[in-house]
Amino acid sequence: MVKSFKIKHHYPYVTLVLLFLCLGILLSMNSSPNLTGMAVKDVATAVDQSEPDYTLDLDIVEELRSLKLSGEIIGAGNTKVILKYDSGELIVINKQTESDIILEKVCEETCDINITSKKYTLLFYLEKTKLNLQKITYLFPKSETETLESEIKTQTIQITE
Repeated sequence: MVKSFKIKHHYPYVTLVLLFLCLGILLSMNSSPNLTGMAVKDVATAVDQSEPDYTLDLDIVEELRSLKLSGEIIGAGNTKVILKYDSGELIVINKQTESDIILEKVCEETCDINITSKKYTLLFYLEKTKLNLQKITYLFPKSETETLESEIKTQTIQITE
């Protein structure tokens, strides 16, 4: 006697279950917020961001003829320092570096200026770099015909993102 087996076709059910499983996975991937086991910092280009990584108010004379910075940039990335005053801003440093570099009296737009302001602030924007600020050199008028150079020697201010 030969027994015959009837084969049941479950293909439509398996296909339907797989379709719902894939749809559930796709929906869970697009939902917000995503929680993972990894913490990620959202890194914007420091040069383009609106908020500086660090600010330094300068207690210097009202009339300024020059401002230069000395120290070193550590790391590969972008470093930008802006001098902000009452009526505007000027770039002091704007460097893209591949490795560590020494800065000696660097000034891009602040080498030869004639600004009068009640407040001066340095704005530091860093992307993947550190800045060790060691000296701020500035020039101010002593009289109408004579200028004096002065330095603010800092205790190596380490500025990081």
